[in-house]
Amino acid sequence: MKTLRTSCAALALLLLGALHGQAVITIPGADGSDGALNVTADTVIDLSQAVTGAWDANNTANAGKGIYDPSKWAVVFKYSSVTVATGKTVTFKNHAAGLRLFGWSVEMLPSVEQ
Repeated sequence: MKTLRTSCAALALLLLGALHGQAVITIPGADGSDGALNVTADTVIDLSQAVTGAWDANNTANAGKGIYDPSKWAVVFKYSSVTVATGKTVTFKNHAAGLRLFGWSVEMLPSVEQ
């Protein structure tokens, strides 16, 4: 199974860059139901653990696992916040369907500790 590795710092910068100049962004379904993601050690997020359902459904019952929406061919995580400690990485293990698309919706701006 292939693994997609990304630098959380680069991801956070990308997200912050995308938000530049915008006061409020409303994302339907961004309800924080996956809880807070607090990365203090190198972390593997296994996309195959996502429950099957509509991407914008509340995921409180399966918090932290994400939702796999086969009609969108995507796994979506709805975090209340994302914090990544300095020098730590997040690695994504692919879903059994072979998809490589995933989304994070975060209720507040992600932070990368320096």
